Order: sequence, then structure tokens, then C-alpha cells
Amino acid sequence: MLLRYRRQENITISELAERTGVSKSVLSRIESGETKRPGFTTCKKITRALQIPYASLVSSYLDVTERAEMLKFLLEEAVSLNNRSLVRKAESEISFPHIEMYTLNMGEIFFGKDHGRARNYY
Repeated sequence: MLLRYRRQENITISELAERTGVSKSVLSRIESGETKRPGFTTCKKITRALQIPYASLVSSYLDVTERAEMLKFLLEEAVSLNNRSLVRKAESEISFPHIEMYTLNMGEIFFGKDHGRARNYY
């Protein structure tokens, strides 16, 4: 996928490395599939340089991530993007027993206490 986007932007791997600050060898391993799960920070730099929507990155990471910390982070990112479908996707991936309360708290954090219940967010 990275190769397709890079070609679409018509830039070399060297140019992408320059734009992102990610080494050519790391980019090459990601493109070839040798690196199966590049770090989120690395992916964020790449998506920014290739003008890939941030929501696409969050969604893709939700598809492959199982770590609770990362899922929580991705949920927070989905809320900050005000992207309802991503919030739902993140919630469905999280197996926290009190997810409704967590979502309510996230809504209060991002939208203020007067925003109302999380269900109004949807």
C-alpha cells in the first residue's frame, strides 16, 4: 500500500525519507512487507507526507491492533477527529467492561461537560 501511495505522489523513496525523517531502509522494509507492523509514529509521519487522511491511518491501525493501550489511544484519536464511525469501530475493538462510561468520559474531555451523554454524540 505504501508503494502505491508513494507512486501516486510521484516521489522516490529518498524523497519520502527526506519528508518524513524516516530512513530509506525502514521505508523500504515497510514497502516490501518485511516490517509487518510499523510503529504508529512512523506511520503518522508517512501518512502526513503522502497526504493520506489521518482517519485512514487510525482505521487501519484499529484493524491490526490488539493492545489495550493502543486501542485506548486510537479511541481518543477517533473522538478528537469527531469521527463517529471510527469511534464505533474503536469501541467494538475494546473489551473494557465499562466502555459506555469510558466513552462518556471521553465525550466530556473532548466536548465539555455540557455536551451531554455520549449517546448524543452519535
